[in-house]
Amino acid sequence: MAYHTHWEAAGIYRRFYGVTSAEEILQANFDMHRNPAYFQMRYVINDFSAITGHSVTPGQTRILAGADEVIAVSLGEMKIALVIDNDEYTEVCEAYLQHMRDAVFQCRLFRQLADARDWARQR
Repeated sequence: MAYHTHWEAAGIYRRFYGVTSAEEILQANFDMHRNPAYFQMRYVINDFSAITGHSVTPGQTRILAGADEVIAVSLGEMKIALVIDNDEYTEVCEAYLQHMRDAVFQCRLFRQLADARDWARQR
Protein backbone atom coordinates (compact mmCIF):
# COMPACT_ATOMS: atom_id res chain seq x y z
CA MET A 1 0.00 0.00 0.00
CA ALA A 2 1.10 3.49 -0.68
CA TYR A 3 -0.38 6.65 0.66
CA HIS A 4 0.38 10.32 0.74
CA THR A 5 -0.33 12.52 3.76
CA HIS A 6 -0.91 16.23 3.32
CA TRP A 7 -1.02 18.28 6.52
CA GLU A 8 -3.45 21.15 6.16
CA ALA A 9 -4.11 24.09 8.47
CA ALA A 10 -6.89 22.37 10.43
CA GLY A 11 -6.72 18.77 9.29
CA ILE A 12 -5.10 15.97 7.40
CA TYR A 13 -5.77 14.69 3.91
CA ARG A 14 -4.55 11.16 3.15
CA ARG A 15 -4.85 9.57 -0.28
CA PHE A 16 -4.36 5.83 -0.49
CA TYR A 17 -3.15 4.04 -3.64
CA GLY A 18 -2.88 0.46 -4.84
CA VAL A 19 -4.11 -2.50 -2.80
CA THR A 20 -4.52 -1.94 0.93
CA SER A 21 -5.03 -4.05 4.05
CA ALA A 22 -6.27 -3.36 7.57
CA GLU A 23 -2.73 -3.77 8.89
CA GLU A 24 -1.43 -1.14 6.49
CA ILE A 25 -4.20 1.31 7.36
CA LEU A 26 -3.50 0.76 11.05
CA GLN A 27 0.22 1.39 10.50
CA ALA A 28 -0.60 4.55 8.52
CA ASN A 29 -2.69 5.72 11.49
CA PHE A 30 0.12 5.03 13.95
CA ASP A 31 2.53 6.98 11.72
CA MET A 32 0.09 9.90 11.68
CA HIS A 33 -0.35 9.78 15.47
CA ARG A 34 3.42 10.10 15.98
CA ASN A 35 3.40 13.61 14.56
CA PRO A 36 2.77 16.15 17.36
CA ALA A 37 0.76 18.30 14.92
CA TYR A 38 -1.88 15.56 14.80
CA PHE A 39 -3.17 16.59 18.22
CA GLN A 40 -4.07 20.06 16.88
CA MET A 41 -6.06 18.78 13.92
CA ARG A 42 -9.87 18.82 13.65
CA TYR A 43 -10.36 16.36 10.78
CA VAL A 44 -8.85 13.51 8.78
CA ILE A 45 -9.98 12.83 5.24
CA ASN A 46 -9.10 9.31 4.15
CA ASP A 47 -9.42 9.22 0.37
CA PHE A 48 -9.63 5.65 -0.92
CA SER A 49 -10.75 6.63 -4.43
CA ALA A 50 -7.37 5.68 -5.94
CA ILE A 51 -7.07 2.20 -4.43
CA THR A 52 -7.21 -0.72 -6.83
CA GLY A 53 -8.34 -3.22 -4.21
CA HIS A 54 -8.26 -4.16 -0.55
CA SER A 55 -8.23 -7.13 1.80
CA VAL A 56 -10.02 -5.39 4.69
CA THR A 57 -12.87 -7.43 6.11
CA PRO A 58 -15.86 -5.92 7.90
CA GLY A 59 -14.65 -7.70 11.06
CA GLN A 60 -11.26 -5.99 10.88
CA THR A 61 -12.95 -2.61 10.96
CA ARG A 62 -13.61 -3.21 14.67
CA ILE A 63 -9.83 -3.10 15.23
CA LEU A 64 -9.48 0.10 13.20
CA ALA A 65 -12.37 1.73 15.05
CA GLY A 66 -10.98 0.57 18.41
CA ALA A 67 -7.64 2.19 17.67
CA ASP A 68 -9.43 5.42 16.76
CA GLU A 69 -11.36 5.31 20.02
CA VAL A 70 -8.13 4.89 22.03
CA ILE A 71 -6.62 8.01 20.46
CA ALA A 72 -9.90 9.90 20.93
CA VAL A 73 -9.40 9.73 24.70
CA SER A 74 -6.46 12.13 24.45
CA LEU A 75 -7.62 14.05 21.38
CA GLY A 76 -11.31 14.71 21.91
CA GLU A 77 -13.52 15.70 19.01
CA MET A 78 -12.46 15.08 15.44
CA LYS A 79 -14.13 14.36 12.13
CA ILE A 80 -13.11 11.40 10.00
CA ALA A 81 -14.27 11.38 6.39
CA LEU A 82 -13.98 8.32 4.19
CA VAL A 83 -14.04 8.91 0.44
CA ILE A 84 -14.74 6.09 -1.99
CA ASP A 85 -15.85 6.06 -5.61
CA ASN A 86 -16.54 2.34 -5.95
CA ASP A 87 -19.53 0.47 -4.53
CA GLU A 88 -17.24 -2.51 -3.91
CA TYR A 89 -15.84 -0.72 -0.84
CA THR A 90 -19.16 0.36 0.68
CA GLU A 91 -19.66 -2.70 2.91
CA VAL A 92 -16.34 -2.39 4.68
CA CYS A 93 -16.71 1.39 5.10
CA GLU A 94 -20.22 0.99 6.49
CA ALA A 95 -18.92 -1.60 8.97
CA TYR A 96 -16.32 0.88 10.22
CA LEU A 97 -18.96 3.62 10.51
CA GLN A 98 -21.21 1.27 12.47
CA HIS A 99 -18.42 0.66 15.01
CA MET A 100 -17.84 4.41 15.29
CA ARG A 101 -21.55 5.25 15.65
CA ASP A 102 -21.34 6.19 19.36
CA ALA A 103 -17.71 7.35 19.28
CA VAL A 104 -16.24 10.70 20.20
CA PHE A 105 -15.11 11.11 16.60
CA GLN A 106 -17.73 11.95 13.99
CA CYS A 107 -17.42 9.74 10.90
CA ARG A 108 -19.08 9.86 7.49
CA LEU A 109 -18.77 8.25 4.08
CA PHE A 110 -18.62 10.34 0.91
CA ARG A 111 -18.52 9.68 -2.83
CA GLN A 112 -16.98 13.06 -3.67
CA LEU A 113 -13.88 14.60 -2.12
CA ALA A 114 -15.40 18.10 -2.30
CA ASP A 115 -18.35 16.96 -0.17
CA ALA A 116 -16.00 15.41 2.38
CA ARG A 117 -13.99 18.63 2.57
CA ASP A 118 -17.12 20.74 3.05
CA TRP A 119 -18.32 18.51 5.89
CA ALA A 120 -14.88 18.25 7.55
CA ARG A 121 -14.40 22.00 7.63
CA GLN A 122 -17.78 22.74 9.22
CA ARG A 123 -17.65 23.45 12.94
